[in-house]
Amino acid sequence: MGIPESAYWLATLGSANLKRAAAKQILYRWCIGQGKPASTLAEMTAEDTAALGLEQIQLEALRASLPQATGHAAALARLAAQGIQVLTRDDSAYPEALPQRLDEERLPYILYYNGNLELLCQPGIAVAGSGQPSGAAVAFARSLAQELAAVECVLLSGYHKGIERLTAEAMLESGGSVIIVLPLGLCANARLLADLNALLRSGRLLVLSPATCDAPYSDALAAARLPLIAAMSELLLAIEPEQQPDGWLQALRPPLPATAFWQGAGAPTAREWQTQGAALVNSAEQALTIWQDIRDGAGYAPKQDESAAFTYDPAPITFSDADSAIATLSQSGTVPDVLARRLRERAPKWGN
Repeated sequence: MGIPESAYWLATLGSANLKRAAAKQILYRWCIGQGKPASTLAEMTAEDTAALGLEQIQLEALRASLPQATGHAAALARLAAQGIQVLTRDDSAYPEALPQRLDEERLPYILYYNGNLELLCQPGIAVAGSGQPSGAAVAFARSLAQELAAVECVLLSGYHKGIERLTAEAMLESGGSVIIVLPLGLCANARLLADLNALLRSGRLLVLSPATCDAPYSDALAAARLPLIAAMSELLLAIEPEQQPDGWLQALRPPLPATAFWQGAGAPTAREWQTQGAALVNSAEQALTIWQDIRDGAGYAPKQDESAAFTYDPAPITFSDADSAIATLSQSGTVPDVLARRLRERAPKWGN
């Protein structure tokens, strides 16, 4: 059996004497830019490195690392026996949204996965939210899962305890499909894969990780997976969000995914989400409508600066009196006294 291409990618990226940025540069220019297989990297000459803008010392480090491909091939075979495969930046199944929305520095060139890779081709909604959701938030998440399971939509989840895990499990229970991006290596969470084995075999679940298979959980990996999830989604929906939107969106290039949030009884960062252009939704049906508008090419328009998300243009809201106006506006935050006073002063003119 020959050595797979992914083994050469792993050998190059894992080189002890080649910085990762340089390794990615070599793979990008040789494999993606020139369309040459990674197995031919050993044929690279000094003239090639000069043409690619590389240095001789980088070529020497590359040549020293390539023999390690044999060991990586054996490791990949062992992983395959466990149902774990590798996806490289050059594979046709690699999510196009990642290089479109992530800079090279943050872009993973290797993704480990288990499950149905075809789910990456389906449109997705990412869900974030509270680790300790209120009862109303739990009800909203379950209603959302039922709505999404009824349409051709994949849920993207970090599988963090609370809203993320609850929504993913409700989605699967409702017959929907889910992509989970883990903050640790797949082999480091073998128990989870064992628990999800039936769903992985059913074709309704895909588990991804940019971390090496044995990598333990770390806060850095947990933070790094958030932009990956957001980048692959068309809509990022936060349910009682505890985390500010910067954690999800600041690493992305425009066009950013549309954003929305449901604040329920408690959402300490709701105002930050709204400042980023997120739409406030009051029901699962409204969230699904926003997503369907995106699919139809209507309802959202991307802002052109890197700090903003999308804005939703709903139908105008009309009020019959000042009290109803103030009650509706207070759903997204405190209504300033001066605004409330002006609304009441204008109340006699309403309806004219």
